[in-house]
Amino acid sequence: MSDWSEVDPTGLEFALVQTGVVARLSVSGEVDLSTKDELVGAILSATARATRVVVVDLEAVTFLDSAGSHSLFFVQRVLATRGVEFRLGAMSPVVRRTLEIVGALDGILVGEHDRSDLPDRRLYSAISDN
Repeated sequence: MSDWSEVDPTGLEFALVQTGVVARLSVSGEVDLSTKDELVGAILSATARATRVVVVDLEAVTFLDSAGSHSLFFVQRVLATRGVEFRLGAMSPVVRRTLEIVGALDGILVGEHDRSDLPDRRLYSAISDN
């Protein structure tokens, strides 16, 4: 059951579930230069209710370009200034490959727990100092 869901005019679909201080946002569609602002807005909106952790599931994302991956770093920095931890949850193979190519998996927390499918079996974080 979603706390809210939305289909953006650009074709992106969002569904948010809030459990305690954790917000889980599921995204489906294509994330590129023309839709990145909608993604950023949806992620930032997910922090409206006493959220300490935002997990973004990209398992249903069918395309992610460099503008889309850059928007994930942008959101991570904004949320860090608000004291909110940003994590990526499930990812489609397309998303994982794009993030690997641009080196984003080295700078964004992935998963809710240690992920054995990542190199070195460690969480990656650009905000590990917090």
